Amino acid sequence: MEGTIEEWLDRSDFEPRLAQEIAQAGRKRRVKRDQIVMSQGEKAIEMPFVLSGLLRVVRHDRKGKEIFLYYLEGGDTCAMSLTCCMEGKPSEFS
Repeated sequence: MEGTIEEWLDRSDFEPRLAQEIAQAGRKRRVKRDQIVMSQGEKAIEMPFVLSGLLRVVRHDRKGKEIFLYYLEGGDTCAMSLTCCMEGKPSEFS
């Protein structure tokens, strides 16, 4: 991911006010392959917004078996994390 969040947001289709809020509240974070960004059961206090690359979203069943849900690509955010953040609920995925 090259450049700043502000530079990326300037190239996006976001409304200017939303882009400004994301730039102020967001933080740029680079993650490595297979690195966990958010753990299942963890209180969701932020939501990932993928600028570039690919993020795999999974959950685990009661036996601990991994269940693949979907991928997030550059420009995507996770609807499930948005819901958890807004409702102050623990994450239901990782």
